[in-house]
Amino acid sequence: MRELPSHPSPPSSEGSSHREPPAPDPGSIRLDDILTPEERQRLARPAGTPSQGTAPASSRPPEQGTGPAQGGPAPAAASGGGAGTQLARPTLVEIVGGALRVLPGDPDGARPVIEPGPHVSVRVNGKPVTGPYRLDPSDVVEVQPDVTPPQASVTVQVSQDLMQAHLIIQRSPGVRYRLDDVAPTLHLRLEGRPAEEEPPPPVTLAEVEEALRKASVRFGIDGQAIQRALAEPPGEPVLVARGEPAVEPVDGKVELKFEERSRASVNLQAERIDLFDRGAITWVEPETVLAVITLPQEGRPGTNVLGRTVPVRRAKAAAIKAGKGCRASEDGTRIVATQAGRPQLSGSVISVVPVYEVQGNVDVATGHVRFAGDVHVRGDVMENLEVTAGGEVRVGGLVSYAKILAGGGVSVGRSIIGSRIRAGGPEAAAHEVLPVCTAVARQLDEVLENVRQLSAQATATGIRVPEGELLKRLLERRFWDLPKQARKLAKMGERLEAIRAGGHRLAERTAALLVGTGPLRVSGLQELAEISAELQEIVATLDGSEARQANVEAFSVQNSHIECNGRIVVRGSGCFNSVMVAALGFEARRGVVRGGQVTVTEGDVVVRELGGPTGVPTTVTVVRRGKVTAAVVHPHVTISIGGQKHQFHDGARSLRASLSHDGKLVVDHLRADPEQGPRPRVGLGPVSEPPEGE
Repeated sequence: MRELPSHPSPPSSEGSSHREPPAPDPGSIRLDDILTPEERQRLARPAGTPSQGTAPASSRPPEQGTGPAQGGPAPAAASGGGAGTQLARPTLVEIVGGALRVLPGDPDGARPVIEPGPHVSVRVNGKPVTGPYRLDPSDVVEVQPDVTPPQASVTVQVSQDLMQAHLIIQRSPGVRYRLDDVAPTLHLRLEGRPAEEEPPPPVTLAEVEEALRKASVRFGIDGQAIQRALAEPPGEPVLVARGEPAVEPVDGKVELKFEERSRASVNLQAERIDLFDRGAITWVEPETVLAVITLPQEGRPGTNVLGRTVPVRRAKAAAIKAGKGCRASEDGTRIVATQAGRPQLSGSVISVVPVYEVQGNVDVATGHVRFAGDVHVRGDVMENLEVTAGGEVRVGGLVSYAKILAGGGVSVGRSIIGSRIRAGGPEAAAHEVLPVCTAVARQLDEVLENVRQLSAQATATGIRVPEGELLKRLLERRFWDLPKQARKLAKMGERLEAIRAGGHRLAERTAALLVGTGPLRVSGLQELAEISAELQEIVATLDGSEARQANVEAFSVQNSHIECNGRIVVRGSGCFNSVMVAALGFEARRGVVRGGQVTVTEGDVVVRELGGPTGVPTTVTVVRRGKVTAAVVHPHVTISIGGQKHQFHDGARSLRASLSHDGKLVVDHLRADPEQGPRPRVGLGPVSEPPEGE
């Protein structure tokens, strides 16, 4: 460090006048360059009086990193007892032509502070300086403006899945910095200013290829994309390599062509909606397609940008098998039914079974059960529920206030209470409808023939009588049974509808024209003739039908209605206040028939006890031929065979009733009191019921 020449010490104040120090050259230095504001404030006070809280400058040693306010020049010592002061010249620094120059001052003068700024490297005595530094006279200072060299970088980024590689080219120009000139000062901040800029070097194709090689990218490189990357603005990633993706395999799948239940249709406008109706259980016929199978397709391996193989898994076949009642097609793409029944999927096996099994009760959880095959219920059939089957129905428990409609037989393990049972499909209702249809058709033909004869006679005699009037008089005087049969037919409208479409309407039309004042509304006989023809067609259809026998079996029956086209068998205590209609017979060998009625189209009725001790009305009817057998008969029991009736006013034992060879009803029984002896056989001819109202 260059030192400035020292000034002579001021003379002592003793014996001599105070001599002012020589003023500096105003053109070379200013007062502000050598005095800090604190020094100027201190010098403005009388000599030897320091400011409050501030030590004399000479007592504060210089420290590296202090600012100019801490390291300003100290005042010169007072001479002559304070008669006057003389300031020491500080050492200053300046920048001229980009170089740092030191202007030496007095040895006791203030020392300058240098502070490195941006883009400048400062070393003092060979050591780097990063903060403010107060120079000593012996310090060797080196100041070097920064030089940023031009740069060009090539970066390759590979995606995590190794299927893409992007090229990023960065270019930055070089910069040379310089130091601006600064006038002499005690505090100098060194800052580099840009002087000139150097363009970045170009990136060559070889450099890009080398970057790709270092990143191990060797597959799917796009040369045109590399050329675009070289032309794109710096920093923009460009996709320069793309792998070949693997083709995933397609697993086999199964599309089921059936639902275990068909969806129930709900009429939202209806006043009442049956919440138990969950739809019918599906029924399929042979050769019905149950499932369509899509065969598996193997995939294809791929290659990533590193040239490695991307493996693929093996395709999985559809997990489905053909079980009982179905088979797979030859090409393995379909499963078809081989028998009629209910399709079901259990695990991965499709099967067709003719039976629908309910493991528990038929209740609110299951809803109604509707199935075209057999139905087996292990538990009970609960209130307001229905079981409809195309085959037989087996119930392990009881049937309570429910409804069972079966195409086959019905077997109930316990009691039937307040329920309606029909076995044998529509043919079961035919055995109750057939006698009524036959009677109405036969009598209606006779009435029409009589009306024609009477009308011809009236015309011949010149009397004009409406045909409706003639019809009404005949019904009142000779064919009084026909309106009664028409009313019965109207009550059987639903059963007639089950046998033939439009049967319900036919029954209503018949009753409307033959009952009450209906005959007076008849303007011609053509409508009645059409009704007779339709009834005869129904009779012919029912007589010619060959339905399979469907029986009903139960332990006991209470307050129920049972119909079947076979036999009704009560194994236990009997039936009470119920209507029993069977085609081929009724049997309650260990039970009682108390109240209600038993109707058999043709066959035997065998019971242990008929009626009750209180005389409850009980009716047993055999429409055609058959026998009625009972061990005990109570009063108010009526039996009818082939249209001939016998009513018991007293009790009896060992009843045997049947038709004789000549068609007469023969009732053979013993008196209820053994001491009265056997009652003789009673032979009755055909019995006609009196007209209503008599």
